[in-house]
Amino acid sequence: MAFELKKAVRSAAPSWIALGGGSGGGKTKSALRLATGIVRVTGGKIAVIDTEADRALVYAPANGKAAPPETFDFEHLSFGAPFSSLRYLEACQVCMKAGASVIIVDSFSHEHESLGGMLEQFEEELERLSGGDDKKAERVQMLAWKKPKMARRQMINTLLQARVSIIGCFRTKEKLKLEKGHDPEKLGSMPITGSEFIYEFPLRLLLNPGSDGCPQVPEREGEKGWVRVPSYFRDFIKPGSQLTEDIGEKIARWEAGGVPAQKAAPPAADPTTDAPTPEALQDLLDAIAIAPTYADAKDAANGKRLKWTTEQREAIRAELAKRAA
Repeated sequence: MAFELKKAVRSAAPSWIALGGGSGGGKTKSALRLATGIVRVTGGKIAVIDTEADRALVYAPANGKAAPPETFDFEHLSFGAPFSSLRYLEACQVCMKAGASVIIVDSFSHEHESLGGMLEQFEEELERLSGGDDKKAERVQMLAWKKPKMARRQMINTLLQARVSIIGCFRTKEKLKLEKGHDPEKLGSMPITGSEFIYEFPLRLLLNPGSDGCPQVPEREGEKGWVRVPSYFRDFIKPGSQLTEDIGEKIARWEAGGVPAQKAAPPAADPTTDAPTPEALQDLLDAIAIAPTYADAKDAANGKRLKWTTEQREAIRAELAKRAA
């Protein structure tokens, strides 16, 4: 395949956001608020991969009508052990095939230290390679990391190539720096994952318990090492200010080169009196077919000022998602 060199123009880049913190910091709700803002720009669905015993469902509407910031419109995937890197990848691919443009993974920390995660896989490989011999185990430690690290790298590389935004929720724990002859030094709240993974997220925020979705200023050495707000987001992501739908929209608009937010879909019509004719729907699909971007396609749809039934609206939304993929 021939290479092509073109003028660089920022457009439709997916967002990768990491939210780290202990229980009670507002990670799940903040992720849903950000995702709701992102899909205002990108369209598509929000999917939550839930490793936390389906706790994300507390934010699902009971009556089918989402009302942010208390409840949200999202798809839900319940994820249990084993928590291997490749099973996380498989779950993400299921969400993408279903039309998700934003995937929230709550929590990604299970991939590191829970059942079937990176650390457990390492221990299994070490046992297999050493046969239970402690001296041999010391010699083959590096080799025992190869298989689990390759699986993680496959997950990361595949997701980086996908046109989908990822919001990763990570648990944190307090860590100490131990040096011989020195008192232990507190590093602060560190995400439970590998450094090669957390640093793939350009935007990384700390939500300590009780912060209610307000990013915290990193105070200790370890926190300063992993928390990051890129300069181009600092005008609207500020310490102590709550993460909201509007911030998610601003992130997505910047990533996409400043495109406007999606217009609201027309209201559902009375299926017996107000549905468009087949000819009108065909005109609409023809307009969508020549639209260069997903946003332009939605503008074309809204420009027709057509009303349709719930079933027809879902069919049009599916067609838009398929053409935008």
